Amino acid sequence: MSTKHDFISDVSIGAFIRRTLIYKFKEQFQEGMVFTISSFDFACNSCSYRPSHNEYKLNFTINTKVKISKSSLVPTNMYSFTLHMMFSMILTT
Repeated sequence: MSTKHDFISDVSIGAFIRRTLIYKFKEQFQEGMVFTISSFDFACNSCSYRPSHNEYKLNFTINTKVKISKSSLVPTNMYSFTLHMMFSMILTT
């Protein structure tokens, strides 16, 4: 298995969490960590706010699972994440 990650440069996708599900994921994400995310929906991104130029988005559902990855093959300094202003306001309240 190659440890080069050139094939994923400049690729990003938005992930959306409904307001009613934020309680479930609020404490799970930590900056600088790598996560495995499963059981989400994949849809066209027709929203007016787009954190990336990707035409698709990930939608978290009640069944979405988030686990910290134990893999050291993914470089943590390669990706950047943008926190949506609405999510930021909810996290601070």
